[in-house]
Amino acid sequence: MCGIAALMNFDHTPVDTNQLDELTHLMAHRGRDCHQTQIGSTHPGQLQTVSQKANIGLGHRRLSVLDLSAGANQPMSDIEGNSWIVYNGEIFNYKELRRELIELGSKFRTQGDTEVILEAYRHWGTKCLERFNGMFAFALWDEKENHLFCARDPIGIKPLYLARSSKQIVIASESWPIAKTLRMPISERAVASYFSCMYIPGKWSLFRGIEKLSPGHFMIVKSNGDNKILPYWSLKNIGEKTNPINAETDLLACVDRAVKWQLRSDVPVGALLSGGLDSSLIVQRAYEQGQRLHTFSIGYEGHDSELPYARQIAKRCRSFHHERNVQIDSVIDVIDEALSHCSEPVGDSAIAPTYLLSKLAAEEGVKVLLNGTGGDEIFGGYNRYIALSNMRRFSEAMPLWLREAGAKIIEGFAPLLSHRLRNPGLDMAFSAGGSPPLYTAIAKSLGGANWHLKQLISDALPPPKPQLSQTGQRMLFDFGVYAPDELLVLLDQMTMAHTVEGRVPLMDIDLAQTAFELHPKLHVSKTQTKVAMKRMCESFFGNDFIYRKKQGFGGPVRLWAKCHRDKIIRAIEEAVGLLPISRPSIAPWLRKDRPNESPAFLRDLYMLYSLASWRLTHN
Repeated sequence: MCGIAALMNFDHTPVDTNQLDELTHLMAHRGRDCHQTQIGSTHPGQLQTVSQKANIGLGHRRLSVLDLSAGANQPMSDIEGNSWIVYNGEIFNYKELRRELIELGSKFRTQGDTEVILEAYRHWGTKCLERFNGMFAFALWDEKENHLFCARDPIGIKPLYLARSSKQIVIASESWPIAKTLRMPISERAVASYFSCMYIPGKWSLFRGIEKLSPGHFMIVKSNGDNKILPYWSLKNIGEKTNPINAETDLLACVDRAVKWQLRSDVPVGALLSGGLDSSLIVQRAYEQGQRLHTFSIGYEGHDSELPYARQIAKRCRSFHHERNVQIDSVIDVIDEALSHCSEPVGDSAIAPTYLLSKLAAEEGVKVLLNGTGGDEIFGGYNRYIALSNMRRFSEAMPLWLREAGAKIIEGFAPLLSHRLRNPGLDMAFSAGGSPPLYTAIAKSLGGANWHLKQLISDALPPPKPQLSQTGQRMLFDFGVYAPDELLVLLDQMTMAHTVEGRVPLMDIDLAQTAFELHPKLHVSKTQTKVAMKRMCESFFGNDFIYRKKQGFGGPVRLWAKCHRDKIIRAIEEAVGLLPISRPSIAPWLRKDRPNESPAFLRDLYMLYSLASWRLTHN
């Protein structure tokens, strides 16, 4: 895990070294083992420079995980000096690719995976992406082709942000360093979309003029500014297997290979162990492969947790177990500290436990953390797949033509409901964490909810897939939007805050492909989630462990909001002037005389506070 930066000026003026230094300085937390930049030079015969053109520069903050030697520092060039790369992430099948490349004539100077990317590109060009199994984002300068080749992993585990103009492109692992370096303002439409999801979805970022490179896409940028973005990976054969004979066996084989590959490291490895099925599966499969991990678990004052189950798994797998408790009186300080390390805000209460456990891991000398993110997305684990309201059950039972007709009738006076009827992705966004009342109030003050909804649907959310069942569409939304734009962003930011690498074995691309080939009914029944996964786990976990009520990793956000309401309201009032939000639009949430707040109101208040706290530390 690292921080990368790239600059290219299209008018061929030299790169501003101060600008590149500022970008990498603002990402120092992402890698403290080495900091290097390389600027192109027109000086004839100068060696060890990224280019013979002065308009290109690369920067890197290194967290050493594979090949800890100085020879593996970046920016790194290929043997011939024709290509230079800055790279964040891991290629988990790098050993297998390395052997294949040696057979093709490649020679290696290092033992890590960075040089494997360079050699794979030298042999296969952009097609090299189809051979990588990993989490990655990189920028590679090709001197012969005179272009910058940038890519992001298929699932979006690692982030990559960019700002393009007619004069320059700026690329970095986080959006805040770009925004601060280029003095870019907060986007009004992104603020509104935050309240539709509790995160910034799709290609959008919080800042005007900065976008994300989408998962499974690559970009080619010529030195004159011509550029193109193309997809290279997507799920195939979705839901085609309706009665597979060896479904659980195939899934477990993929899990075992993913865990095996993601245990590869030259530094200590641990795991976040919530006590839920996903993280427990990872720890158990690692133990079956001979690995006793450091495990890290969390508890909450005043609220039930899964700590007893985590202790059960830790004892069974003989892990080196560590625990931390979140105290009610100090939790807001923890959230503030965590949000100060975020490039963009996320209104998810899981930010507190993820931040604290990553900090604990760093204190124990663990630099790599496996965790169970992804299990709910690929195995159909969310209760919202089965716990539908009567209104949603009714709307989903309606034929598509009838929903469309109803949506047209109500669009003028109920735009949000109208668009939710038409677009399953928008409905999922609000169901998974968004706030219809907050969104409507804020979108109205920023130009109208109807206009913004159309922008959100066309630019940030996946189109409907009528050939899929509603459950299948929900799972695809969670896999393609909720996971990369919320869960994986949160994990990246919180682990990187302590210079720790977070890995997600259940987001392995082969495992995801195998899981999504199964028909959704094999994952979700009328009354049960994770059907296939639970059957897969029956041979090594007891039924009492597998079939208990799901609790989740996040904290008791409503309790936190209720106990700290006065401080939360003060922070929101202080931040309003720094955000594109009018005070009247959120006035109902700032009333101090409002008794007996509903759970939805308290969650809304927490979402507002997360944005406000983030803004107060990013000013």
